[in-house]
Amino acid sequence: MRIIRTMLYALGLAALAASCSAPKDITYFQSLQNGDRLTLSQPKAITLEPDDKLIITVHTTDPRLNALFNLPSPTTRIGTLTQTASATAPYSQSEVTPYTVNSKGNIIFPVLGKIHVQGMTAEQLSEYLSSELESRDLAKSPIVTVEFVNLAVSVMGEVNRPGRVAIKRQDLSILDAISEAGDLTIYGLRDNVKVIRHENGTQQVYTVNLSDGKNLASSPAYYLKQNDVIYVEPNNTKKNTSKPSGNIWQQPGIWISMLGSAISVATMIITLTK
Repeated sequence: MRIIRTMLYALGLAALAASCSAPKDITYFQSLQNGDRLTLSQPKAITLEPDDKLIITVHTTDPRLNALFNLPSPTTRIGTLTQTASATAPYSQSEVTPYTVNSKGNIIFPVLGKIHVQGMTAEQLSEYLSSELESRDLAKSPIVTVEFVNLAVSVMGEVNRPGRVAIKRQDLSILDAISEAGDLTIYGLRDNVKVIRHENGTQQVYTVNLSDGKNLASSPAYYLKQNDVIYVEPNNTKKNTSKPSGNIWQQPGIWISMLGSAISVATMIITLTK
């Protein structure tokens, strides 16, 4: 009888340990306490790279100049643009054709010709075009707006909605991107998230620990840039399910099932020995 009780006790402890070990692995920001102050890494302004698309619109008081500098989309008639465009009626993205930065980092802008834009922020390009148009007496006090239209990051691995996440502002963080992707699944490793970034002709890999708030806040990958790839690695439980038979000993359910079977056997033995 003592052996049976010892066996039941051991199985119970194993089942309890298996059922209680998971929550610690899925909790975010475990190192943070109430009142902690975090020093965030400084967001870097997003700069233009080859294959980026951007909308450039020039607003002046002369509708004819607006029509000259703003490329109409294929579905919009130039005559309609000429009649409606003005400083008080700016173009929408659907009315103009986006510029694509070529492999050499250039765009071809009406009248001004080839402009090297790689490495420029939207604000820098806007100021440059405005200055050039005015210094060449092509427009008086023009208002030039520049918008990036295709910037995104990719989120892969153990998230609920993997795919491309659009960059809608300059300070998109890894938490924003993961939230857009529906958060990590229960099987995603919180302490080993990879951010792969193209920098200076090479692929730079950053490791981000979502369980450690201080490590996360100071990471150079906290703020994202276009074409970053976020990869969430599956934990061992998920990896083992890909095996033909899986690793059933890491499943809490198997221990609970064994405990139930052991109790049934022990009950039968006790009944028979009475």
